[in-house]
Amino acid sequence: MRLPFAVKLLLQEAALFMALARSAILLIPFRRIAPLLGNERLESPRTITQLQDLKAKQIGWAVVTMSNKTFWQSTCLVQAIAVQLMLNRRGIPGTLYLGTLKDKENKLHAHAWIRCGENILTGAGGHQRFSVLSSFARPQEPQSSSPQGLVNR
Repeated sequence: MRLPFAVKLLLQEAALFMALARSAILLIPFRRIAPLLGNERLESPRTITQLQDLKAKQIGWAVVTMSNKTFWQSTCLVQAIAVQLMLNRRGIPGTLYLGTLKDKENKLHAHAWIRCGENILTGAGGHQRFSVLSSFARPQEPQSSSPQGLVNR
């Protein structure tokens, strides 16, 4: 592993957050997990800074990469929760989507994916076919009008 130390740390963080997400899904009702993901029916902005975009893509890459190396099942929901929590830690806006579709045999399928800016970070494969049931995002902090972000008194 000749990866830079920062990349190794990001991969370890991704594995840790996926382990936490998988454990939470198995042990905790989703209604208790949901508030950690953001406000329901809220969506993040489609415009983000270049730095946020770069960091978000790195997070998505790390989670997808590590999902293939875990000994537990790292489903789309596990990956989406892990990415959303990692984005939240960094103050990067993202939206976690939960969707369903019925196949030709009338079987119901569920899928989860994350959008950050204009990019789908996890769960991109076929997400367009799913009907969105719910979305979760953090409310955006109001922008200050003062130059240094200080409140005028």
